[in-house]
Amino acid sequence: MSLFLLVTFIPPLMDVIIPLNESRHMKLPTPAEYFLDEEKHFYLIYCHMTISIIINITTFIATDTQLMVFCCHVSGVFSVVGFRLENFLKDNMIQDGLSDFQKKECYNHVSLSIEGHKRALEFVKRMESLFSYSLLIQCGLNVLCMSFCLYQINILYDQSSEAIKYIALVVGELLHLLFASLAGQNVIDSSSEVYFKAYSGLWYEAPIEVRKLLIVIMKRSLEPARVSAGKIYIYCLDGFSTILRTSTSYFMVLKLCTSEGNFDIMKEVIPVWVTSLNVVIKYYTFDLSILDIKLLMDNMMMDWSMLKSKEEIEIMKKFARLGRLYTLGYTIYIYIFMSLFLLVTFIPPLMDIIIPLNESRHMELPVLGEYFLDEEKHFYLIYCHMAVTITISITILIATDTQLMVFCCHVSGAFAVVGFRLEHFLRNDITLDELSELQRRECYKHVSLSINGHKRALEFVKRMESLFSYSLLMQCGLNIVCMSICLYQIIKLYDNSVETIKFIAFFIGELIHLFVTSLSGQTIIDHSSDVYFKAYSGLWYEAPIEVRKLLILIMRRSLEPSRLTAGDIFIYCLDGFATPFQGNYWISKQSAIRLNAYHSTTKESKNIIQSVLRSLNGMEILVDRFYKLNYRLLSFLGLWPYKKSGLYHVCLINIPMLSLNIIQLLKLYTCKGNFNIMKDILPVWIASTIIVVKYYLFDLSLLDVKLLMDNMIIDWNMWKSKEEIEIMKKFARSGRIFTLVYTIYIYVFVILLLLVTFIPPLMDVIIPLNESRHMELPTHGEYFVDEEKHFYLIYCYMAVTIMISITVLIATDTQLMVFCCHVSGTFAVIGFRLEHFLKEHATLDGLSDLQRKECYKHVSLSIKGHKRALEFVKRMESLFSYSLLVQCGLNVICMSICLYQIAVLYGESIQIIKFIAFVLCELFHLFIASLSGQTIIDHSSDVYIKAYSGLWYEAPIEVRKLLILIMRRSFKPSQLTAGKIFIYCLDGFSMVI
Repeated sequence: MSLFLLVTFIPPLMDVIIPLNESRHMKLPTPAEYFLDEEKHFYLIYCHMTISIIINITTFIATDTQLMVFCCHVSGVFSVVGFRLENFLKDNMIQDGLSDFQKKECYNHVSLSIEGHKRALEFVKRMESLFSYSLLIQCGLNVLCMSFCLYQINILYDQSSEAIKYIALVVGELLHLLFASLAGQNVIDSSSEVYFKAYSGLWYEAPIEVRKLLIVIMKRSLEPARVSAGKIYIYCLDGFSTILRTSTSYFMVLKLCTSEGNFDIMKEVIPVWVTSLNVVIKYYTFDLSILDIKLLMDNMMMDWSMLKSKEEIEIMKKFARLGRLYTLGYTIYIYIFMSLFLLVTFIPPLMDIIIPLNESRHMELPVLGEYFLDEEKHFYLIYCHMAVTITISITILIATDTQLMVFCCHVSGAFAVVGFRLEHFLRNDITLDELSELQRRECYKHVSLSINGHKRALEFVKRMESLFSYSLLMQCGLNIVCMSICLYQIIKLYDNSVETIKFIAFFIGELIHLFVTSLSGQTIIDHSSDVYFKAYSGLWYEAPIEVRKLLILIMRRSLEPSRLTAGDIFIYCLDGFATPFQGNYWISKQSAIRLNAYHSTTKESKNIIQSVLRSLNGMEILVDRFYKLNYRLLSFLGLWPYKKSGLYHVCLINIPMLSLNIIQLLKLYTCKGNFNIMKDILPVWIASTIIVVKYYLFDLSLLDVKLLMDNMIIDWNMWKSKEEIEIMKKFARSGRIFTLVYTIYIYVFVILLLLVTFIPPLMDVIIPLNESRHMELPTHGEYFVDEEKHFYLIYCYMAVTIMISITVLIATDTQLMVFCCHVSGTFAVIGFRLEHFLKEHATLDGLSDLQRKECYKHVSLSIKGHKRALEFVKRMESLFSYSLLVQCGLNVICMSICLYQIAVLYGESIQIIKFIAFVLCELFHLFIASLSGQTIIDHSSDVYIKAYSGLWYEAPIEVRKLLILIMRRSFKPSQLTAGKIFIYCLDGFSMVI
């Protein structure tokens, strides 16, 4: 405010410092109508305006700070509640050691905490009702005010005194919004922290009635309290960043800078300066937090010392090796790009030797810098200094980044160990009735130890988050600015290859840095959320009741995965990595195909192959009854997993399929940058590349495909009743219809694509011209022969190779659809069983002991089937996920090129038909895959609704407890994804469109 008011006196101050021929004009802080001569009564008006502004600002401060005080107070109340719930039992207490008096005290303590929690929630509710709509009006006006001020700054950039006034206004508005957002963020954090604090306490040692109270307060704390502006805008840091994105952008800043100064130099300096600033932030974050890092490393050693079994140690070793691999790969990659960046300087003298000119080419330093020396005279000295400093800075970057990756890998391993322990705390061959008292205690201790390990892992992530979060936020923002400028430079300097290489290397380095950090964050999310699924996959339904109650709470806590964030605004994960680039530019990613053979240790899975070979009915299901077309297609291609392919398949399938891809690649090479030819070739070449990926993935993963088919047969043999078999038949018929429709549709459009070649001679007959119309091949290819002379021979060869390639596409795609339909059928059967496990006339009192046991067995079998279905989806996901990611990315590129060609060739009907057919095929392919994925989502989530629709309230208490866990697991539907970035569903399909 003071700065805003004092701007008025800059002109007379400048008259003293830098006098002109005439005095500079003074302006009031803001225009206003006083109905007086402003120049004559200037100081009087200024004083009135100053007093009124100060009073208004005081009102502004008083009301805002009171709101902040309210937020801080209620945050403190939530923190007190969390502290009480975390420390209501001392570490040295055990359940057996609590007297009745202590149990009552414990109950009263938690009851008082719940009262405090309710009062805090009521406080937030009243505060929300009081301030909500006024905050909404303020928020809207703030955004308008900032937008106008930024517009004024842009216009008045040359008038420094006027610009300062508007800059002060923008900064004031931003700080006001930031403080309000911080206050709201505190309310969100402290209210949601109640859940984590309650979980961090010794709840598993508390009396049963206290645990029931804790469940209620923890459930309520899953939805945090918050301060909103009319329930439209939530005051938090994420909301603050949203308003910033709404009000301004980096491109506006770039435009602003172009109005003054040498922007070319600024553009070159800023990326390197931003990177060096990042390095400084990283270094001092580590240096000032060295004790915290030591504490994290101490915890790592302690986690290793807590491991007992061989399997647990092997899991931790696996993640330690992963951390080492990340470190090595990242180090090599960054050093290579740094070397490339430094060596670009010597391209001009190298080119002088290879392609000499009349004069030597000019050498440039890797980056611009002010040394206050003659750069040409001291070029090599400056270059050496620059190379050393860059190398040291990059070493700091690598050291700090790789240590963060190691921390992420370690805590992911800790979560994986917890999941392994919860999955295997009971043997497969043991039942609840067979457990002795000693075994029950051992089981309880085992799960309690797992909970302690889980709490340690959560605490590790929390410490890591508090240590790195805000430095990561600064780095993330600076990285985006840096990448934006680099892309701008790459586009502008497209013809200057030497300079372009430097910025491409810089951009790729930034991209890899962000990708690796996102990948590290993704491992934490995956393995922390996997604890829930692992716990559910174990024999929890055979565990004692007290153990099940422990499992319920750890599973609840695992529903919200741990994650690494940049100041609670940007989440480091693969989805977050993809977000900044949506709609701006394409990212090409190399995706390795994972080849994992599943070797189960259970008795059932050891005998899968033998049981399948003995099961004639099962083979009949795959070959003769429902999947006959799939069998014939895969057999023709040599991909049927139960039949070894002969040498003729190598010649018949591989050679034509690869040759189609190679001849198009050769044409791309020989076209010498002819963009028109490239546009024609790329869609077909991309499609043929997708087909090659599909074929070899299927071929190299035949054991995995066979295992999935074996599981299909076992699933069919699990179900006994007429209704269950009818449901499986219904979904098998759906798979057959998908296969038939997809096959017909694709073949029709391919034939249409091939027949387009003969439209010109057909038109010569219908509408003859003075000369024959030119015939063209379905797609370009380099055969190194005269195409006109050998036209029909080339056409026949091309038609055969295209038909074989399309058969590969159909066979692999339809088999994936069959898998999706089968697992959807399994989920539907489980839903049916849970809905009808009790007859309508049955009541709890009317059930005999035998009926209770039968009911328990019925639900237990349903749970086993549900676990099998989840495992089926997981295996299918691991098998197809990354190939689907490659296909999805290539499909989008292919459709974009085809749509571009349709727009360009709008008047040429013959050519346009070909590209329209191509787009429709791509769309249909994506639609069918999305529809298959949607069926999995629908039927896996439908298990919850079906279970709730049954007579669960008439079931015995032990059955109800089984139903609670399967219903909880069904909250999160199974899904088929492309590398965990794109989810195959109808919503995803519409997003791509």
